[in-house]
Amino acid sequence: MKTIQRIAAFVLTFALVANATFAATFTVNDSGDASDAAAGNSSCATAGAVCTLRAALEEANALAGTDTIVFSADSRTLTPASTLSVDSTLTIDGNGSPTNMITIDGNDGAYDLITVTSNGDSSTIEGLYLIDGGQDGIQINSGADTVTIGTLTSQQGNIIGLTTASAADGMAAAGVHNQGTNTTILGNVISSNAIGIKLTDGSKDVTIMGNTLGSDGQVTLTRGNGTGISVTGTVALDGGNGGTEGLVIGQLNTIVNSTDDGIHIGNGAGAITGTVKIQRNNIGMTSGGTAMANTDEGIIAEVDASGADITIGTDGDGSSDSVEGNYIGSNGNRGINIQDADDLVIAGNKVGINSSGTARANTGTGILVGTSSVGPNTVRIGSDNADANEINTIGNNGAGGISVLNGTTVTIAGNYIGLNTSGAGSHGNTGAGISIASGGGGGQ
Repeated sequence: MKTIQRIAAFVLTFALVANATFAATFTVNDSGDASDAAAGNSSCATAGAVCTLRAALEEANALAGTDTIVFSADSRTLTPASTLSVDSTLTIDGNGSPTNMITIDGNDGAYDLITVTSNGDSSTIEGLYLIDGGQDGIQINSGADTVTIGTLTSQQGNIIGLTTASAADGMAAAGVHNQGTNTTILGNVISSNAIGIKLTDGSKDVTIMGNTLGSDGQVTLTRGNGTGISVTGTVALDGGNGGTEGLVIGQLNTIVNSTDDGIHIGNGAGAITGTVKIQRNNIGMTSGGTAMANTDEGIIAEVDASGADITIGTDGDGSSDSVEGNYIGSNGNRGINIQDADDLVIAGNKVGINSSGTARANTGTGILVGTSSVGPNTVRIGSDNADANEINTIGNNGAGGISVLNGTTVTIAGNYIGLNTSGAGSHGNTGAGISIASGGGGGQ
């Protein structure tokens, strides 16, 4: 009887071990691009008995469990001949320290450098330099969930579009192209790409925070993207997962030197719906207030954003309201241009002025709302309840402070227009402080 019990216990233990999933760590020690000799055997080894990044990915993708890919302690440049695929849950940690810089060079090949597939849920990519891609630097496919690109830890974010010497060598498409859900993009330098960060069909509940778009890590060089952040297509941003809802662009992104717009939502032909919050960013200037102009608009939402609820600045929810405003200045056209939205709130921002009260004029109007034919359903610019955190400071702009061309119900209240952040000084806008077109909304 005891023998039978021992056999049964052994069989049970074997079954548990066989069905367990183990986390493996693979160390890349070669700059080549050869495949793994026997993917799934828990050993990263090519036919030449070295571990390439492609072989490590193939091995990790073939195994169950959450695996990690690291690199041997030296700097190296990898030149993959085709897309590197993340097809399971894993972390790629390039370290990112000055003595261990891992560069993935696409040599302008017509493919994405790294793709996270729908099987790559909960994966993280950090500490890499990505340069010279003929398509996207990192593509996150529709169906991928809870992917993290970068980290706020020192030196651990990715550098996408710049070499280790900060020379411009970007992607022909986007630095990061997201179609996934619950994606977090944080702590990266994303510069010199056609588009810095692009969100298209499938994107839901996306957080973009702490990134530098359009300069180097010290924010001293001009390394502009074509557009800093772009949202286009048929994009229903709210995923209804109970966590981050919609798109949050916030917490100290610096978006500068774009050859087009800083943030561009819509393209006139899609359908953008859901929640958009743009909070605590520096758009057209550094965090220290130095001008680094985006060539066109600071922020623009086109007519196909008519189904979006857009908040620019503080949301007045009682949490961190005093620091949620944006600094928007030195842009080559308007600071904020919202052609259409469902509900629009613009509150607690500094438009045309920096944190020390120095003029950082937008060339056009500070805030423009609506077009001759469409406009948001409801608009609030400033505070309708004497909340000091919701005061916009709008000064020094080249074509007026606030202009409303269209909108159903418009409230403009509690702003400093032509003054500094204390409601004093002389920071007049060229043109009217407030201009409302005939038919530009009721309840102003």
